[in-house]
Amino acid sequence: MTQALDRKTPPAVSEFSSLSLPGMRTTILENGLTLNIIDYGSQEVSRVTAIWNGGKAETSDNPAAMTLATAMLREGTSTMTGHEISEALDHNGAWFIPSVYDHTTMVHLFSLNSKFDEPIEILRQIITDSVFPENEFLAYREQSAQTMAMNLQKVSYLCNIERSKLVLGEKHPLSATSSPDDIRNVTADDVKAAYSRIFHASLPTVYLSGRISPKIEEKAIAAFSSLPFPNVDFPLNIQPFSPAADHRKSVKVEKAVQTAISFTLPTIGRRHPDYINLRLLMTLLGGFFGSRLTKNIREDKGYTYGISAGLLGMREGGLIEITTQCGNDYTEPVIDEVRKELHRLSTDGFSPDEVSTLRKYALSNLATTLDSPFSISEAHQLKQHYDSPDDYFSRQFEAASNLSESTLTEIARQYIDPDKFHIVTVGG
Repeated sequence: MTQALDRKTPPAVSEFSSLSLPGMRTTILENGLTLNIIDYGSQEVSRVTAIWNGGKAETSDNPAAMTLATAMLREGTSTMTGHEISEALDHNGAWFIPSVYDHTTMVHLFSLNSKFDEPIEILRQIITDSVFPENEFLAYREQSAQTMAMNLQKVSYLCNIERSKLVLGEKHPLSATSSPDDIRNVTADDVKAAYSRIFHASLPTVYLSGRISPKIEEKAIAAFSSLPFPNVDFPLNIQPFSPAADHRKSVKVEKAVQTAISFTLPTIGRRHPDYINLRLLMTLLGGFFGSRLTKNIREDKGYTYGISAGLLGMREGGLIEITTQCGNDYTEPVIDEVRKELHRLSTDGFSPDEVSTLRKYALSNLATTLDSPFSISEAHQLKQHYDSPDDYFSRQFEAASNLSESTLTEIARQYIDPDKFHIVTVGG
C-alpha cells in the first residue's frame, strides 16, 4: 500500500555541516603547459578552458582591436572557413565561447565526449592559426561600431564609463574605452597583432573538466602539447587606483527619462583577511532580493525597480559598488536613502533573523559551486583571473558559518564611510 504524502508539514531545514572544493589533478606537458584536470560528474560531457595572462589592461592602447580579435576567433583558419568551423562544431554538439577579462583572456570549448576529437582539433587550429578574413572582419567591425553607438545612448553604460574615470583614474588602463569611430579605424593588421600579442606570447593554463576518460585526457594532451608558444610569464599591467579628489560627478543626457546612479568606494582586495566578511556585508546591503536597499528603496519607497550592492575583487584592489536606475525626479531621494542605509550599517546593528538569512543565503550560494564540474573548475580559475588565495573557498565557508552581528558591525565601522563614496549620476 502506497503511503500518502504529507503535504502539510514542511521538511526540516538544517545548516551545512561542511563544504569543500574538490581538488584538481595537475599535469605539466612537455612544452611546459599546465593542464589541470577536474574529473567529476556523471554525464559524458567535458569542457576545455584555456586562460592566457593578458586582457583589457594589457591591450588598453587599442581595446577595440582585442575585442574584435576575440569575437572573430571562430571565423576561419588557414584550412577551414568560418562556415566550416560552425558546421563542424554544430554537427558534433560542441560550442565555443571566448571572453576577455581585466588581465586574462579565456576560451571555452564544450563538447560531448563521444564527439571530442574534431572539436579539440578545431580549438587547436583557432588558437594557433586564426586568419581573420577581410569580409568577415569588415562586417564584425561595422557591427561592433553600431553596437557601441547604441551603448553610448544608454545611461547605465555611460555611468559605468564615468565611474571608471572618476574612481580608477582617467588614464587607468581599465578606464580605456572605444568610440564608434575608434572601432571603424581598426585595421585587419591591428586585429592580427592583438591576437598574436595575447594568444601567441605565452602558453595558456588549461582546465579540463567533466567526465574525463583516459581517451579525452590523451586527446587534450596531444592538442596542447603541440602549442609552439614560449613558456614565459606574461607581464601584467596592474596599476593602482587613482581616484579623483571630487567625489561627485553628474552628466546630463538629453531626452533621457531615467538616471543611472553609482556609489563606489575603493577598499581592500581579495587577499585581505576581512575581504569575505566585507563582501557578506555588501550582500546584506544589496546583494539579494531581501536586502536592505531593496526593501527600503524598491519595496517601501518605490523609487526604482532594482538596486544592487556588491564588492568587486580585482587584482588592483577591491571596489564597493552600489548601482541603480530611477526616474529623473527620484535621483536625489535615492541618493539620500542610499546614504542613510550606509550610515545604518555601523549605527543600527543587525537582527539575529537578518544574520541568519544572510548566512543561509551565502552558504547556499557557495554550495551551488559544487553542482557541476564546470562550476568547480571556475572556482579554481579565480586564482588566475583575480589572484584569489588558494584557500579562498574554505575561507568563504568559514566566514559565512561563523557570521555574527558583532562581526558585521565591526566590519561596517572599519570600512564603510558614506562620505568617502564617489557618486556618479548620468541621465535627464
